[in-house]
Parts: sequence; C-alpha cells; structure tokens
Amino acid sequence: MNAYNITLSKEEQSIAAKNNQKQDAVEELQVTIRNMQDKKEVLGMLKNEVQDNQNNIFIIGNSDE
Repeated sequence: MNAYNITLSKEEQSIAAKNNQKQDAVEELQVTIRNMQDKKEVLGMLKNEVQDNQNNIFIIGNSDE
C-alpha cells in the first residue's frame, strides 16, 4: 500500500508540473493577444508590408496586385 501511495504522489507531482507549464503557456498567449490588440504593435510587426492612407485604412501586402 505504501508503494502505491508513493506512485500516486509522484503522479500527482507530475500532473501539477504539467498544469503549471500549461498555465505559463496560457499566460504567455494572453500577453501576446493583449499586444496584438494594440494597433501600433501589429503595424510594427508588419514593418514595410503595410501601407496606410489618411482614412486609417491599412493595406497589407503588395497594393499593385
């Protein structure tokens, strides 16, 4: 019975560690989403791939197509 309890304890620790890793990943994704909601951040990622005009319309990619 003692060995079974040790096995369960190790399994519990393993699951807790996996949950912590997943929570960290979720938090990172939430930060990414918040950053992408900022127009300046998205435009900064696009660099020269975006054009704008006075009407705040942003054209991504080649406008000659």
